[in-house]
Amino acid sequence: MTLDPAPLDRAIPPFVAGDRVAWIGDSISHNGWWHRYVLAFLATRFPQQVFTVQNRGLSGDDAGGALRRFREDIATTPPTRATVMFGMNDVKRSLYGGLDSTARCQARAEALARYAANLESLVDRVVALGTAPILLTPTPYDQTTVSLTMNHVGVNDALARCRDIVMACAARRRLPVIDLHTPLTALHQRHQAVDPGFSLIGPDRVHPGEMGHLAIAYHVLRAFDIDGLVSDLAIDAAAARVDRHRHLAVSEFAATPDGCSLTVLSRSLPFPLTPGARLALALVPFAQDLDQELLTVTSLRPGFYRIRIDGRDVATVASDQLAAGVNLALLATPQHQQALEVLEHGERAFAIIARMRHAICIRHFVLSTTPDLDLADANAVDRVLADVEAARRARQDEFGLAQISHYRTLHGRMAEAQAEADAAHGAMWAAARPIPRRIEVVPVPGP
Repeated sequence: MTLDPAPLDRAIPPFVAGDRVAWIGDSISHNGWWHRYVLAFLATRFPQQVFTVQNRGLSGDDAGGALRRFREDIATTPPTRATVMFGMNDVKRSLYGGLDSTARCQARAEALARYAANLESLVDRVVALGTAPILLTPTPYDQTTVSLTMNHVGVNDALARCRDIVMACAARRRLPVIDLHTPLTALHQRHQAVDPGFSLIGPDRVHPGEMGHLAIAYHVLRAFDIDGLVSDLAIDAAAARVDRHRHLAVSEFAATPDGCSLTVLSRSLPFPLTPGARLALALVPFAQDLDQELLTVTSLRPGFYRIRIDGRDVATVASDQLAAGVNLALLATPQHQQALEVLEHGERAFAIIARMRHAICIRHFVLSTTPDLDLADANAVDRVLADVEAARRARQDEFGLAQISHYRTLHGRMAEAQAEADAAHGAMWAAARPIPRRIEVVPVPGP
């Protein structure tokens, strides 16, 4: 297959019907809210463009590890599109912080050189599958927030070098690239100048929190060739006229200077903002750039009006606010509730797949690296797992123990678990289809 990747000076085409999209990376992809947000956005914005996803992130992995698992984990069902993001583990964070030495500096340089070589090999193998990759620069390590967490100072500088490596790799191959490291590091700098304890990253300085993942999704989606408009409806109430209706159909319309009513059928839904994600709206212009569901009503008598959708009051606003335009996407509307149901189905699928990925972590990091272990010998595998389990229990490694539990539960029933996830994804796409909504703008009675 001959690929024609998007030129670097052009927006990236969004995923479309029939695509198989793989998220290839480390724990930030394995457990990533960011690609869950990307999927939820595209499902609600383009509900007819049904595509499938493959989580190929693996906690603790690096570009070299992805090469080692490539044949059994990535190439078995070749994706048509993929994102590739590594670096956080490739830099070897333990080499940073504390006193420098010649040996440590040499080890850091060698780690970056391995990263460059492994990334290039990985990207070439992805392309050889007939897959069109999108390269992502790594997210920041927060070495500047004021926190009691151990700080490996210098890691984020190394990740900036990784950014340069990713950009060069993409440029040589004329592949699309999305830089996450630069804008998210700059965001940290701006906000930490005011609040030294601010961070998009969780307490470990490595893994983004919910706000951080929405910021990642924002930058990914902004790189796509996507109209930020959900819909745009403009009404002149005094003239009883619909002046503008973009991305929706209008019927059963009536209007007077005292209000209006109509039925609309939009082609898409607003983005399903969760309370945690909503906090990120002060950090990135997500709603402004990507989530505009506009209702404008002019020529109303001065006063306050209720916006009512399907019989439910969703806001009380002044006539001048309606004349300026209200973004319904930020309100608790019935269509937003429908979008949240889309996200819930996606979350159910993701939870199943994340457990499957933890089981694969055991296979990749424990069983596949045990010398002379016959993976078909259940007793031998159980003995290895028992030893690893005892060691993890001794050091109170709850995360590692959970991975073993997932392996024991899911080993031998991966196909069944995948079918459950596929069913949840199917329900997600079905729930994303818009339905007609009755909108009323009615005056608030005076005192």
